[in-house]
Amino acid sequence: MNQLAHSIFFAILSLLLQSPTVVAQTIPNGALGVVSIDFVKVGHLPFLYGLKGEGRYLTYGKEGELCQVAHVPLVAGSFNSQEIGFGAGGAIELVIYNAELSERLKTGQKAVSAHYNVSIPSMMQQGDIEIVSGLTLAEGFVLHPRKAWSSWFGYHPKPLTCEPVYQHKSL
Repeated sequence: MNQLAHSIFFAILSLLLQSPTVVAQTIPNGALGVVSIDFVKVGHLPFLYGLKGEGRYLTYGKEGELCQVAHVPLVAGSFNSQEIGFGAGGAIELVIYNAELSERLKTGQKAVSAHYNVSIPSMMQQGDIEIVSGLTLAEGFVLHPRKAWSSWFGYHPKPLTCEPVYQHKSL
C-alpha cells in the first residue's frame, strides 16, 4: 500500500473509531450548556431561507459531571433569501443560559427561539440563548422539533439521557 493510501486509510479509520462521548469543547463560565450542530443542510428559495441540522447538547449532569445529550435536531429559517439553491451550511453553536431551556434540551422537549431572549456576543445584555456561530438574530429556530402528526400514529420518542463525556487530557 503506498504512503498516501495508507495515510487516508488510517485517517478514515480514526474518524470511524472515534467515540462520540469524547469531546474537546468546554462550557463558558456562567453558562448551563452548549448546543453544537456540526452538519447543516441549507435551502434557499426566493424570499425564503431554511436550514436543518442535528448535533448535541453539552451540559452538566445532576452531580455536576460533564455530559451530553446526543441527537439534538434543529430547524431554522427566515424570509431574507434572494437566490435559489441547496447545499451544506456552516456549524452552529448556541450557548444556553436559561435553566428551564436547559432542562427542555436534556429531556428532548421542543424549544422555540421566539419564546426566549436570544443574543449575540457583541450585545450588551446576555440572553437566554447566545448565538456564537451559524445563525443570525433574524433567523428563528426550533430545537427538538416534532412532527405534529407523529402522535396520531402513537409515536412516542424514547427519553433522552445525558451521557457522561470525558475530556482529552493534554500532555
